Amino acid sequence: MSSVAVVIEQLGRLRRNTRRLLVLRAAGLVLLGIAGGVLGIGLLDFGLRLPSAVRLLMLGGLLIAATGLVRRHLLPALRFRPSLVDIALRVESRRPDLRGRLASAVDFIERGEVDRSPLARLAVARLEPLTAGGFGRRIDPRPTNRTLTGVAGLLAVAVLAAVAAPGLLGTGVARVLLPFSGAAWPARTAVASLMPDVLPAPGVHPRGELLAVRA
Repeated sequence: MSSVAVVIEQLGRLRRNTRRLLVLRAAGLVLLGIAGGVLGIGLLDFGLRLPSAVRLLMLGGLLIAATGLVRRHLLPALRFRPSLVDIALRVESRRPDLRGRLASAVDFIERGEVDRSPLARLAVARLEPLTAGGFGRRIDPRPTNRTLTGVAGLLAVAVLAAVAAPGLLGTGVARVLLPFSGAAWPARTAVASLMPDVLPAPGVHPRGELLAVRA
């Protein structure tokens, strides 16, 4: 593989890896924000039994917040398409030995000067020993890894909740996302008959006798 192809291939791979990490992190942040909002509203509703109108307002606020997250994180990540010269300049900022060489060589390549100018060919050729081992790890994956760890933890909690209390989970999601669906939390109180404790066997009050009632 020629030195020109090596430089272009390495920079192209670096650009693809950078974009992939950015998109993964952005999508994870959006997912965490939406899931966190649904969880917060669900817990508040479980404690206060919020009316449908209030839950609808909260759902609207959640949608607005989700739109903001998409615009702030996901769309810029999807639009991240820097030129190879821009990537080369970023590499130069981390590699002093390539400073002033890499970006100019890439510019020569993209403009087709390598085939016409001996100086351009020389500039690219001199990069070969400097880029033989790649550019090193120019991307810090830790922010993306932290976000993906949070997403994995969220999924684990959701699975545990679905196994332990599928009815409560389904009710909570329905009440948050479909405020007027009619889904209702289990009642906190129940009415139980105490007549077996006060009536003689066989549990039937004799006709004609007074029955004391106490509230």
